[in-house]
Amino acid sequence: MDSTITRFVPDSESFILTTAHKSYPCIWPSYMDALKSAKEGRRIGQECCVEHPSVLDISEVLDRFGVRHAVQPYKGYPRDVESRWDNPGRVLYDFAQMRDKLDEENIVHKQCWKFIASKIDDMPGRKLR
Repeated sequence: MDSTITRFVPDSESFILTTAHKSYPCIWPSYMDALKSAKEGRRIGQECCVEHPSVLDISEVLDRFGVRHAVQPYKGYPRDVESRWDNPGRVLYDFAQMRDKLDEENIVHKQCWKFIASKIDDMPGRKLR
């Protein structure tokens, strides 16, 4: 598996995103995994987290809200060694567009992660798992 593979969403903007995505902040599934400790990489409170979020879940939420993002399915989170095999991948997202979608000027990354985590259980792909 090549860890440099990147899938752009929406596909129609893949040419535009080829260089722009390098400046996007990333979301690792471990940031919002209720079963992880802070030492293992969880970044938001357990009350806001979901169990076993995947890169596809995060991508589905961002896609539902029309936020440009890039999925890198074979990246491993350096802080959590197990995630490299159990739940690999990360999502790079357009923070400025996310801020516009949430209609908040002074939003920080943690608030975006909490919003995404709160929407994961409502996604059709998550209900099928």
